[in-house]
Amino acid sequence: MAFINYPQAMWPMINLGSSYAGYKLYTYTAGTTTPKTTWSDYTLDTANANPIVLDHNGWATAYLSGDYKFVLKTAGGTTVSTVDNVNTVTITAAAKTILDDTTVAAMRTTLGLGTAALTDTGVASGNVPAMDATGYPAADGSQITNIAASAMPRGTIGGMNLSNGSDASHDITISIGECRDDEDGTNMALSSAMTKQIDSAFAAGNNAGGMFTGTVAATTWYHVFIIQKDSDDSIDAGFDISSTGANVPTGYTEHRRVGSVLTDGSANILAFVQVGETFLWKDPPLDINVSDQSTTAVTRTLSTPKAFKTEAIINVYTTRSGANHWVYISSLDATDEEATNSAAPLASIGTTSEGGEAIGKLRVLTNTASAIRTRSNGASTTVKIATLGYTDYRGKFD
Repeated sequence: MAFINYPQAMWPMINLGSSYAGYKLYTYTAGTTTPKTTWSDYTLDTANANPIVLDHNGWATAYLSGDYKFVLKTAGGTTVSTVDNVNTVTITAAAKTILDDTTVAAMRTTLGLGTAALTDTGVASGNVPAMDATGYPAADGSQITNIAASAMPRGTIGGMNLSNGSDASHDITISIGECRDDEDGTNMALSSAMTKQIDSAFAAGNNAGGMFTGTVAATTWYHVFIIQKDSDDSIDAGFDISSTGANVPTGYTEHRRVGSVLTDGSANILAFVQVGETFLWKDPPLDINVSDQSTTAVTRTLSTPKAFKTEAIINVYTTRSGANHWVYISSLDATDEEATNSAAPLASIGTTSEGGEAIGKLRVLTNTASAIRTRSNGASTTVKIATLGYTDYRGKFD
């Protein structure tokens, strides 16, 4: 079933009005001159006369079934216009039921919306949000339920920055934040800062032990992990000597490394500051101090996390007695090439002055053993390297 309101719906090209009072609308099967019935009600119970005589406003109502041809004639029988192949839109049984409803409450029941009380304005369950003074819904979303959180992109981490705790030698505080776990299966969020103790065995909760296995050792890298409990999805954290979190406590599966810390010769955590993905030593160590660098490349180990490639931030001093010098400092991922001032890749630092000194700040990519490469243009070159810190992307691009 379908309906049209004639003439406005079907004759928009004609300025129809009361001057068309008494005109006649003939209805036929589309493409023919066979008369076809229209009705005055959507239930198709009361047939219109054919032709339909327009009222004093030049208006008629016709409910249709199928396709039609319409012919409009004057009261005297002169054809004014013909429209063929008028298509109709079917009204389903459900729509018919709604049209039969005589009250809003009945229509709500038909639509399965319950009583009007379920759509009172407000913020309670089942309410329709009222509009505030700015025209936006005055609702905070607290009643929205059963909507699954979307997965963060692989490698996502935001916040969860590390800092030395109140017991700076043994405690690490992890700031609020969120991340995707290392296996890209779960979102994890830390809603309040958490402090864990490296000198105590793991215990759940804030200001509690954090060592996953063994006891804290001297001059050792430990990796800080956010972990999620299998039984209730609660979030915790701790320290593991394993870079992959192989020793996370029983009952915790999902985990994510959020940084690493280094102990000194007394098994105390070295002081640092984290800004974004950059970690800076508060007291940078002099990692390299040699006077025998030659034209042969030498691997040098820096104070950066083991098992991960990081971008080391270093201060470098070089000199060579009685001669000029060039020193090329490079990643072990790059080709080993000579240090020179005339051909690529040139040199990282040096001077044309005989016996001159050079000093500068560089960044260089380490390998997973925290190592880089140095090479000079001549023998007996002094090279000193202080590691200021490093950039650790914490698995963001793995």
